Amino acid sequence: AMHIGASIGVTPRFATAHLTTHNKAINGTYKRFTNLDDEALFLDYNTQGILAYKRASDALLKILPLGISHPVTAELLEVVKTALIDVIASNNALYTQLDTERFFNCVRPYYKPYRVGKEVYRGANAGDFAGINVIDMLLGLCSA
Repeated sequence: AMHIGASIGVTPRFATAHLTTHNKAINGTYKRFTNLDDEALFLDYNTQGILAYKRASDALLKILPLGISHPVTAELLEVVKTALIDVIASNNALYTQLDTERFFNCVRPYYKPYRVGKEVYRGANAGDFAGINVIDMLLGLCSA
């Protein structure tokens, strides 16, 4: 992922991936760029969404070696359904609770593209996009 990202000018967004999935909390507090409630809200629900996408994609990947007619496949498809419902719930919470203007002006600058030497790196949110791509391909919604 690092090689592919670097070759097209996109680096995995350490700001999101690491602040969501690799950011150990101590006494319930994890690292953030700011102390704003909007950032905490975004990170909490975005993390839930990323992990739900990963649950769905992991379950779909387990179906491949079993086959669609395997008796366990129905259970795995239930995991996928539940995970995607969780994604919808996380997105709905963000939609209804996040002050988008304040987030954009006060928090979003920390997630914008950044320059390293002569290169400008876009911050792809690779955590959930990878899961989304697996889901799309395995459900036949797109081809590789």
